[in-house]
Amino acid sequence: MSNIDHRSGLGVGAVVTAGELQWRLSSAPCFAESQGDHSRGLTVIIVLLMLTIGLFPGSVHTAEGESKADQVFATVNGESIQLSTYRSILHMGARQRFYHGQPPAEELKAYRKEVGEQLVEEMVLHQEALRRGIEANSERVKHEVEKNIKRLQTQTGWQDAKNKMLPILQEGLARNDRIRQLQDQFRSEVTLPDETELETFYQANLDKFTSPPQTRISMILLKVPPWGGADQWRTKRDELTQIKHKITKGMEFSEAAKRYSNDGSASSGGDMGYLHQGMLGTQAEQAISKLGIGEISDPITLLEGVALFHLIERSDARINPLEQVRQRAVDLLMRERRETVVSEQKRRLRIKADIHYLVPDYYEQRQEVRGRSNKNKS
Repeated sequence: MSNIDHRSGLGVGAVVTAGELQWRLSSAPCFAESQGDHSRGLTVIIVLLMLTIGLFPGSVHTAEGESKADQVFATVNGESIQLSTYRSILHMGARQRFYHGQPPAEELKAYRKEVGEQLVEEMVLHQEALRRGIEANSERVKHEVEKNIKRLQTQTGWQDAKNKMLPILQEGLARNDRIRQLQDQFRSEVTLPDETELETFYQANLDKFTSPPQTRISMILLKVPPWGGADQWRTKRDELTQIKHKITKGMEFSEAAKRYSNDGSASSGGDMGYLHQGMLGTQAEQAISKLGIGEISDPITLLEGVALFHLIERSDARINPLEQVRQRAVDLLMRERRETVVSEQKRRLRIKADIHYLVPDYYEQRQEVRGRSNKNKS
């Protein structure tokens, strides 16, 4: 059975060889999902990386021939983050982020720093969760384990490595759950804003409560099949020109739309309701922008065919009064405050923590953090 450090969930000392588990992390489930889910942290990525250590020659140092110090990236309050974990995340994370090719040196340097900071932050949070006596929700963890096993069991080599890997997966997801609960505790400390605070937030963020400019238009669309040739396009354009002529002679646009249009809006007289910028193609929007109220465009070529547009109404951007958007304002302010509290709590925990970076080039980048931490303790 693997030697698992249950404080960190990083599988310290657990070595998985290429023969035991033959899959690549880039195709493993959960990797992309975890990248974008900050509430779950890096643990699922770390678990999968621990499953794949040994698959990337040159990217991960083996224990043989290295001193103990060489195998540690950083320590947080005496708890170690393995250098293999850090390097593996760099290796595969860089492939995901910089898939287009070799990134600029400064961008890669910033990414190395980002990964290191995230690993340290996760460890600090988990230590605080344990200090507060937070227990993982067993039912939630069980559900996550089962969900991940369903994904992993399709990967070559999973069945052979399952007995060794399952405890690492379970502890990694339990670790995630403790951190999740800790951050929920942070957020629960936020109280509802009073009227003055809400008004101040509203006035400072009027753009969030502003309805964009809108146009209400009707359309007559004559479709042309994707395989249609130039003659079909020309024929439909001529037909639409004749329809416009009938409208200018007195036929109601809505009646013409019901009779001739191939669009789904035909049954409602071509009325497409209120649209804002970006909902129509560039060519259509440019044509509509030149219309006055009640005017009809010339035939416009769209992907589906040719169309006439009738401008019914145009409204400018409008700031909605606080009375109408009160709940949205409360929700946005509470979300902002909760995330601010979480960020501040993380910052305080980082300042209090005894953090040592043992990789020379990384240590130089983060020397000021260590200095601040040591100063705080003195």
